[in-house]
Amino acid sequence: MTRVRSLFIALVGILMGLQLSCAAEATAADAQTIEKLEILIQAQQKQLEALQQQVNQLQQTANDAQAQAREARSVAQEAKATVLAPVERTVTSGQKRVQLAISGQVNRAVNVAGDGKDTR
Repeated sequence: MTRVRSLFIALVGILMGLQLSCAAEATAADAQTIEKLEILIQAQQKQLEALQQQVNQLQQTANDAQAQAREARSVAQEAKATVLAPVERTVTSGQKRVQLAISGQVNRAVNVAGDGKDTR
């Protein structure tokens, strides 16, 4: 019985020794993995900062474009108001009693006639 007990204690000691050596190797592997992950996180943080700068630049560009569009729209409205301003359609002479108003439309047509000699 003491012999079995001695063997059992020896076996438990060997298993504990193996467990400690495996734990040391696992701790070293975990430290390397953690270091790699920290490097990866730092690289991703730099990428995020660069992307944020790009987003900020694009937002500024969009704001500038909107301001230019508003300005162009107001200039276009002013030009439209100037073009659509009522035109006085009456021609007057030096006398107040004489007035001439011209109205109608312009017909842009081509009239061609051929008489055998000339084409008009």
